[in-house]
Amino acid sequence: AAQTGVLDVAEDPPFLSVAYDPSKAQARALLKQLKVNGHATKLDMTAGAGSQVKRSLDTGHLLLAVTLTSMMMVICWVLPCFTHCMFLYHLHVVPGLPVTTLAMCMLPIPVQFICGRRFHVGAVHSLKSGMWDMNVLISLGSGLTFLYSLAVVSFQIFSPIMYAAHKCKAPPTSYFEAPAMIITFILLGKTIEDWAKKKTSDSMAVLLNLQPESAHL
Repeated sequence: AAQTGVLDVAEDPPFLSVAYDPSKAQARALLKQLKVNGHATKLDMTAGAGSQVKRSLDTGHLLLAVTLTSMMMVICWVLPCFTHCMFLYHLHVVPGLPVTTLAMCMLPIPVQFICGRRFHVGAVHSLKSGMWDMNVLISLGSGLTFLYSLAVVSFQIFSPIMYAAHKCKAPPTSYFEAPAMIITFILLGKTIEDWAKKKTSDSMAVLLNLQPESAHL
């Protein structure tokens, strides 16, 4: 019967290769189900199909985050160095909203809500359990900075009215690049950590597979 989270099953007697999504299924539960159905099973420590799926997803999120964050860095710090690019900062989509500001507003959205989803979900679980961890700090810091920057963009759009009413000299500064950089750097660190753990796990798996299944005394 089809199991939730199972992506692919391939038979190569006496082996059965199962690729699964670790966020929806667990190896122990799959082994238990096989045993309930009357199959004698033993986990092959050198396979790790589910972990490969997870690493693939994490790598994709990291590449997306690095690409979009790099584009934001170019808009923030590289383009202002070239005089012939300065017209972009004076080209407005609507009064009070330059093209560059709109780009800075749109680029971090996938980083915040797709690449950083794991931190936000982890923060929700931590808050529910009452055990706060780094996920709460990452989600709270990046989320508040992102919302503050959105408020600044809204302020700029309504700036003509605001200037007349409150005589503001200049709108406040937005910080869209900050939460994107935080999430990107932490994803990079997590990827390096997972890579190191995989190397250690693979070495341990090789050692465990050297253990004989039976011994004669």
